[in-house]
Order: sequence, then C-alpha cells, then structure tokens
Amino acid sequence: MSNILVIDDKLDVCLLLKTMLVKEGHTVSIAESAVQGLEQLSLSKFDLILLDIKMPEIDGFRFLEMARISPPETVAVVISGINDPETARRALDMGVYGYVLKPFVRNEILINVANALSRRQLEIENARYQYELEELVQEKVDALTQSEKRYRNLVEMANSIILRVDAEGRVRFVNRFGQAFFQFDEQELIGKHILGTIVPKADSKGGDLTAMLKEVFERPEDYKVNENENVKKDGTRVWVSWTNKPIFDHKGNLVELLTIGNDITARIQALEKLRESERILKSITMAAQDAIIMVDTDGLVSFWNRAAEEIFGYKAKEALGWDVHDLLAPETYAEKYLKGRRIFKNSGAGKAIGRTIELRAKKNDGAELPVELSLSAIREKNGWHAVALVRDISERIRLEAQLIQAQKLESIGQLAAGIAHEINTPVQYITDNATFLKEAFADILKLVSGCKMMKTLGPGRESWESHIASLEEVASEIDLPYLEEEIPLSLEQSLEGLSRVTQIVRAMKEFSHPGLGEKTAVDINRSIENTVTVCRNEWKYTSEVVLDLSPDLPPVMGLSNEINQVLLNIVVNSAQANAEMIPDGTEGKGTITITSRSVGDQVEIRIKDTGPGIKPELRHRIFDPFFTTKGVGRGTGQGLAIARSVIVDKHGGALEIDPDSGAGAVFIIRLPLGEKEAGR
Repeated sequence: MSNILVIDDKLDVCLLLKTMLVKEGHTVSIAESAVQGLEQLSLSKFDLILLDIKMPEIDGFRFLEMARISPPETVAVVISGINDPETARRALDMGVYGYVLKPFVRNEILINVANALSRRQLEIENARYQYELEELVQEKVDALTQSEKRYRNLVEMANSIILRVDAEGRVRFVNRFGQAFFQFDEQELIGKHILGTIVPKADSKGGDLTAMLKEVFERPEDYKVNENENVKKDGTRVWVSWTNKPIFDHKGNLVELLTIGNDITARIQALEKLRESERILKSITMAAQDAIIMVDTDGLVSFWNRAAEEIFGYKAKEALGWDVHDLLAPETYAEKYLKGRRIFKNSGAGKAIGRTIELRAKKNDGAELPVELSLSAIREKNGWHAVALVRDISERIRLEAQLIQAQKLESIGQLAAGIAHEINTPVQYITDNATFLKEAFADILKLVSGCKMMKTLGPGRESWESHIASLEEVASEIDLPYLEEEIPLSLEQSLEGLSRVTQIVRAMKEFSHPGLGEKTAVDINRSIENTVTVCRNEWKYTSEVVLDLSPDLPPVMGLSNEINQVLLNIVVNSAQANAEMIPDGTEGKGTITITSRSVGDQVEIRIKDTGPGIKPELRHRIFDPFFTTKGVGRGTGQGLAIARSVIVDKHGGALEIDPDSGAGAVFIIRLPLGEKEAGR
C-alpha cells in the first residue's frame, strides 16, 4: 500500500484520518503544523500528503510552495473548512489532486485518497511510458538518421550505377559512379530523358531500344532485371545489367523507377568471343578428317561429327542418344567395356584415358575396321564425360603391312646368298653320297648277279669251288668291306643333309609367311629358332649363337610375321656388331646369347652381343627412324624403328636397351601374355 503524511493543526483530525487510512492498509505519519510536515518530508518519501489550508505560521499554500513536491512522485489532497471556490481553484492550480471540505465523512476521504493514489499511479506509468516512448522515438530517429546517412554514403560510394527515373523516363537522381561511368555531370542528366542520353534509340545490331524502354515503363513487373546496350557521352557503346524496383502511388500508378546498373560489357564481349569460338570449333570438328565423338556419363553419344558419319555409316541423328558400345564395339570388347565404363563413371579414370590405342570397331553394316582411338575425360556438373578422337587406320595398317613384308622380303633377299650357301653345303654332300651309292649299288649288283648264278650250278664240287672263287674275286674287286662300312655312313650323312635342308626350308617358309593380319598364339621359342636358322650365314663366321630358351614358355597373342622380323633385325644387328670386333673371325668369335623367360604377365626376350656396345649419348636416338651408326650403304636406320613400332605400338609391349649390360649391347623385348590393346 501507500505511505501517507497527514498535516493538520488539530491533533484529533490527524488521529481520525490516521485511523481511517491505517484500516485501509496504508502507512500513515502525522504532523500538527506545516513546519513539522516539512521536517517529516525531509526524512521520508511520501506518496500522498493530506493537508489543511488554514494553519498557524505557515498555511497550506505556503507549505506547497516550500515543499516543492513533484507530482506524480508525491501528490497532495487538501482537507479544508474554507468553502470558497477561489481557494479551491488556487489549490487545484498548484497541482493538488483533490479538495475535501470539513467536516468530512469517512467515505469521502477514502474515495479522494483512492482517486488521488490511482491518478498518481496512472500518471507515474504514463510518465514512464512517455519516457520510454520518447526514448524509442529518439532511438528510431537516430537509427533512421544513421540509416539515411549510410544509404547516402552507400549510394554515393557504390561501384554501381544508381538511378531514379520518373514515369516519363526523366532522370531524377544519379549517383557519382553513374555520372563518372556515363561521363555526364549531374546537371547534364537531371531532368533529361534517358533515351538519347544514356540509352541509344537502337543497339549495335539494330534492335529497337525505344520500344523496349516503353515496355519497361508500361510493364515494370516484367522487367525486374534487364540487360541492354547503353551509350556514354563520347558515344562509346556499353552493356549494362539493370535491376529495377518500381514505386507506385496509392492508386497503383507508377511514380518512379529505382534502378541499379552494373557494367557487363566485358562479359558480353567474352560471350561473343565464346560464341565465335564455339562456331569456329564446331566448324573445325565438322570439317575434321577424324571422327570426334562425345559420350555422356551414361555412355550415350552426345556429339557426332561428319567424319564419324563417314567412317561408321551412322548419321548424327541416328547415333545421338545411343550407347556408344552398342553402336561401335565388337562383341569381343563387351566385358572390358562394361568394366571400364563403371570405373570411368565413378572417377573419370581408365586404362585408355589420356592414351592413344589401336583396336577394332564396327560399322553400321557390322563390318569391322582397325581404328586409332585417343580418349580424354571431361568433368561436367552431372559427372564424367568422354571425348574420343577416332581415326580409320585401315589404309595405314595395309601400308605398314606392305612395308614390313617388303622389308622382310628385302631381308630375305639380302640373306638369299647365305641361305643358298647354307642349303648348298648339305645338298653337295647329299649329291656326292648319292653318286657314291649309285656306283656302290652297281658294284653290289655284280656280286648279287654272281650269287644268282649259283642256282644253275651242278652238284660237282669243282664247279662250286670255281664259282665261289669267282665271287671272292668280284668281292675283292669291288672292295666289299669298304662298301659295308661306307654305305651306312653315306646314308646317314644324306639323311642328315636332307634334315638340314628341310629345317632351312621350313624356317624360311614360316619366317616369310605374310600372316593373317590378326593376332594369334605365337610360339616365341619357335620364332627364335627359325630366325637363327634363316640368318645363320649372317652370324656363323663371326659369332656363336647360344640359345637359353625356357621350355615351358607360354605362347603370346601377337602377329607372328612381324615378331619374326623384329627378331631378325636385332639378331643381324648383333652379328654385325660382333663383326666390328673380329672382322674376319680369325681371332675367335663373338657370342650372341638369346634367352626367353616368363616374367609375371609378360614374356621377356634378351638378345646380347659382345660387340662394341652403344654409346650412352646415342641410346636415346637408337629407335629413331632413319638413325643409324653404320657406314654409308650398310644401314637405312629403319630396322630398329620398325621393331619398336611392332613391339610397343602393335603389341603393347616394350623394347629397351639394358643400360647396365657391360660389354656389348643387350636388347630386351617384353610382350604381354594376354591380349592387350596396343597403345602409345
């Protein structure tokens, strides 16, 4: 409840009022004079003062002046016996909350006290609300002031064009950046129509900007963002992206357009260059002689150029959207393709990515053709895509086969004299033995004829003894013991010579066979043996050949005739290298050691000579086309280049020189055991 001070010069009135108010729950203090009341007021804070007007020394009016009470913190109610309107008005003018006449009744006092306290409370709350409202208003005003200041600073400091344009298209505001951008002073733009100042009537391509501008003001909701060509004061054309905010009046009529612009000239120019680049790129891809095919993340064709149409027989409209494997891959590649596509889809990686490989593809009529494939990966938003450059190498394969066959025939031609000599030696002693056998047979026939005559002899002893003596004379004449010894040897030598001739002929036949053009199982040991046999005359005077061939060597999938050519080139090179060290063979011979081994998933062949070796500074060039260390007329520089192409490009293998071979040179050939796409 409230703390109340009662001031009256009559003690009984003070006590009566105190009793009534205490019963209502108030705390009450009394003072019998204004002086005592001032003392009480200096010691305590009171919510309400009940005081008499007419008191000795200091009356109620003087008390109010001296107390300087400040409603609504402390309020006053006058209780007086003076029934005078002027006195009451004076009291009310001094801020008292009530005027009660004596004698008073209890309810009148309580009602006035309650009203005064209620009014006091309301005024306190109102004062607090008013203070809070004033604080809030001031805070909002300050914030608005700061916001406006920041807005003005942002507008003026913005690196964007900021315009306010009225419904007629006249400029009402342009910030500093806009002025500098368009090269106009503020007074040159304010009040001027944007058409003819910063907006040309037509763009560079003849587009009607007048009509576009009219639509912007008629239907601003459709042009929240628009890009158009603008013009600077000096006539320079620029592109600006405008973000528009229409402002309407209460009737919904457009009053103003607030628009923010950003220079996009560089972007537009870049887009134009990009479009031109795309046009040129499309022209190039469509004019390219190689097929260019793009495949999406699901393996479906998304681009198919004119060369692809010509090579594979499918028009672009027929190929687009189809699985590239179903279109082009032979059935033999199905399992590898599906596995490779899963890996590529997840990671963009694969054995063929970033390489050039040779394989077979099929056309729309089902026919297969050899192709060279270069595959690249491109990362797009929806996953990995592949770009394939495909070249039909049918003609190249045919020419390469002709070249290899021509070189093989050339090699055979160069070896012909030696091969003829190799055949002539066994043929010579076969001929000699045949002549001997012919003569021996004639001699033996004499003895046989004498033996047949024994059937006609009579029983007389003399005739038999005479005939036996005649046979013994014939046997002595033909030297029968000699024939008995030499005829078996002659037959054995003849059979040996025939076997040697057969071996040479078979080796020549297998070596010179042009092949089927398809990879087949190749017995590497047999190829080595045939090669050594065919070129024997090249090495037998300067070298001993040592074969260390693995007996359980598995076959490799390859082109046998081309592998034979590689072996021949290297063995002949080794023989020629040995010949440089011992030109006439009089000081001993060099050695050519040929080994074959299965190493992991490869077959390894090593061909080692004991010649002068290869200088370190020449090793990196030894497989270059037309490079040779031999004298004029002795080498074309093609042998090792073709050998490397056959092993690396066509078989996916390796042909290297062992850098740690010591004396001589060691050529290492590695061929994959399984079928493997060749690649560069």
